[in-house]
Amino acid sequence: MTARASDKSRPWRSSLARIADACYASVGTEHEWLEGIVNAVGPIMDLGLSVAAWTFRLEEFTPVETVAAANLEVIRVLQQTSAESPPDEAWRFLLGRRAKSASERLHLKRGLASHPAFESIRQHQLEDFSALTVYDVSGVGVALAAPSRQVFHTSRLLGNRLERIGAHLLAGFRLRRGLTPVDAVLAPDGRLLDATGDARTRENGERLQQAVKAFDRACSRRPSDPDEALRGWQALVSGRWSIVQSFESDGRRYLLARRNAPGSIERAALSHLEAHALILRAQGLSFKMVAYELGVSNSVVYQLVQSGKKKLGINNEAELPAMMRSTLLRGTGKPKPA
Repeated sequence: MTARASDKSRPWRSSLARIADACYASVGTEHEWLEGIVNAVGPIMDLGLSVAAWTFRLEEFTPVETVAAANLEVIRVLQQTSAESPPDEAWRFLLGRRAKSASERLHLKRGLASHPAFESIRQHQLEDFSALTVYDVSGVGVALAAPSRQVFHTSRLLGNRLERIGAHLLAGFRLRRGLTPVDAVLAPDGRLLDATGDARTRENGERLQQAVKAFDRACSRRPSDPDEALRGWQALVSGRWSIVQSFESDGRRYLLARRNAPGSIERAALSHLEAHALILRAQGLSFKMVAYELGVSNSVVYQLVQSGKKKLGINNEAELPAMMRSTLLRGTGKPKPA
């Protein structure tokens, strides 16, 4: 038996503002941040058995750094499932489409219970879990998972929505891991109030103003078209800034442009944009979705992928998952698993 998400019945219109607040929250502990993510994304992902969130390191996916879940049993089952997963299966999972279910990533049509490695899934009468996993060249990422008693198929609409939310989840996580200077301050209507460095140029100023307006449309309490609002609200502006909210003590609201470019891979001489574009392509994201995450055009993404492949010495994108796996593990100082 299979389950499908009822996209139209999901409370998307009222969730985007909560998701924005949760992804870019800068106060509180990492555990509190994850709890906010669970509460915001839960109504969208929950399949009746709660949603769990945790941080992980690429070279060691099983041990979690910080966890949050309404139902702690969910965490224990997911931890046990991860521990049972062979290394190659774990990497197939991480390099699969980041908003697909576990069974879809591992190409198991009959669910996880059909795989001999996942004994804990059978013990808990579970078949699958919907998942969202995000990470970059830092080697650290965030995972969300919702267990299901049925094999779960992710619709194209739900997958696209979750992939875009994943872009903001990763951007917010990166900001928390290293808060960067504010390069521009803007009013909610897009007026540029203050700017420094590159943010002061006319071109970048206009892009930041457009980004702030898109942010405001997406995060209004009930946008008329949540998909249009989500498409317009990109995770980065020109591959370098994230837009976050700030409230002064008198209640005034401002939008800040914080530097938040993904890291580079120095060993392969990849720039931060080349590295992130290749990682996203290795996960199966479309050029359009990579452009959304980086805040650049599709043509720029194509150029980044081509130049990155040339530096890595590969011609076929089918080689990207194995190459990025090897490059990322070298970057973390860990030997590549046999």
